[in-house]
Amino acid sequence: MQLFRSEEHAAAHGACPSPELVPVRQAFELGKVWYANRLDEEYQPWTLAEAGAHFTAVGLTGAFWSS
Repeated sequence: MQLFRSEEHAAAHGACPSPELVPVRQAFELGKVWYANRLDEEYQPWTLAEAGAHFTAVGLTGAFWSS
């Protein structure tokens, strides 16, 4: 993960040819859902379908999030 001040800053950095830019607030919302059960005794990793549902729930859609 790389943090940038703006889309322009990310473009100027040029670290990735087509980065998936996500606002910090959206990443935070995903993190709350993604890690909510990590300390449960019966923890199981998310299935692909569950992961996809979490991405969609926080507004992360498109080819990058469905591959």
